[in-house]
Amino acid sequence: MNLYFLVEGARTEMALYPSWIEHLRSDLQRVNQVSDVDRNHYIIRHGGGYPGLFSDPLKDSIAEMNEYRGFQHLVVCFDSDEESCDEALAFAQARLAEMAEQPINFEVKF
Repeated sequence: MNLYFLVEGARTEMALYPSWIEHLRSDLQRVNQVSDVDRNHYIIRHGGGYPGLFSDPLKDSIAEMNEYRGFQHLVVCFDSDEESCDEALAFAQARLAEMAEQPINFEVKF
């Protein structure tokens, strides 16, 4: 299984998430380029913060995944700040629904 992570921030998340992922899924190996994805790999990108994460970064991630087709899941990681979890999830799902390019053969998880 190959996973694509889109995280909120460039600093803390990019330092922390790889450690968490490798602890939880030691079978996955990080790669930096989608062209290097084969089997049991993951890639991680940052979205430059919330709510901007849900504009070009999400759109670009979906386009990249649709082009390379080696991923089974897009995992979008963000915190809800002052919103409830339900409100943040509804916002994320609405932004995804508004995207012109939709996921092909992979699932999006928030």
